[in-house]
Amino acid sequence: MNTKLKCLLLAVQIATAGTLSAQNIAINSTGNLPDTSAMLDVSSQVKGFLAPRMSTTERNAIILPATGLLVYNNSTNTFNVNVGTAASPSWSTLSFGGATYATGNSGTDFNISNSGSAYTFNIPDAAAGARGLVTAGTQTIAGAKTLTGATTVSGTLTASNTVTLSSTAGGAATDSILTVNAAGVVRKRTVADVVNTVNYPATVIVAASRTSNYSPGSSFATLAYNSAAINIGNAYNTSTGIFTAPATGLYQIMISNMYSVSNSLNNTLSARIIVNGATETEVAGSLTPYAGSTIRGSIIGNTVVEMTSGQTASVSIGNLSNTMTPSVGTGQHKLKIIRLK
Repeated sequence: MNTKLKCLLLAVQIATAGTLSAQNIAINSTGNLPDTSAMLDVSSQVKGFLAPRMSTTERNAIILPATGLLVYNNSTNTFNVNVGTAASPSWSTLSFGGATYATGNSGTDFNISNSGSAYTFNIPDAAAGARGLVTAGTQTIAGAKTLTGATTVSGTLTASNTVTLSSTAGGAATDSILTVNAAGVVRKRTVADVVNTVNYPATVIVAASRTSNYSPGSSFATLAYNSAAINIGNAYNTSTGIFTAPATGLYQIMISNMYSVSNSLNNTLSARIIVNGATETEVAGSLTPYAGSTIRGSIIGNTVVEMTSGQTASVSIGNLSNTMTPSVGTGQHKLKIIRLK
């Protein structure tokens, strides 16, 4: 071997030894030094990085794969990284747009696909032995969830607790009515299905009595008939004394309140039927017994009013002069509300 060839081989060996012992390495076409933070700094504007490519079987055959080992799986067309240990590898798929997140032999993968800057979040159903995200069977999703925008439910929506609407739009004459049957199923009905506005039969919807004592005064105060034998749809509140019209129609409101007096003074008391905050009818009763005697009498009121759904009615007692003692009990203090049509 001539002297020139020996010198060339020696130079190559020295250069190779220097490269292998370097703290970091740069691979580029510019001659730039590697970044100080990188052990291997590969840069190019015309070529990319090509990771080792292999099938799932070949990947699983790697002996003691290091934690963090990266390969390209050409069986699934995904990058796989070992997030386990060398002795117990666990291959995880790197997530990108269009990548899948579930494994299995059948079913549909949960995935995020993209078209430009628009991403679609696909949530498939899961079944026994099949991959997916949402089970097709009964499932509980705990915690408060907020859905914004239009939400479509193609099947049956079941609520085991209270359904609350924070706001509702104003009604229209062409709107339908929602009804709830004994099983809790909500159905959409037309007005004609629920109410025959042409031949609506007269119906007693409230029949109530005052069965506890109270003290009338000079100022008017709402009288609550606290015991209801009939109260269709709980339209009458026996605690507040407020009746709320369940539907638009013609209503008859009747009261009959009995009182007793044991003095010889001129005793008077008035009763008002209030509809939607205004006095519809006011009646008064007067009792003046002989000295040493007790007499009883009733204040009777009756009115017929047109009420729209949601309007209110109540009975107010006041304008007392001297003494009027209520005779309370079933049949003595009565309120009856009849829907005429």
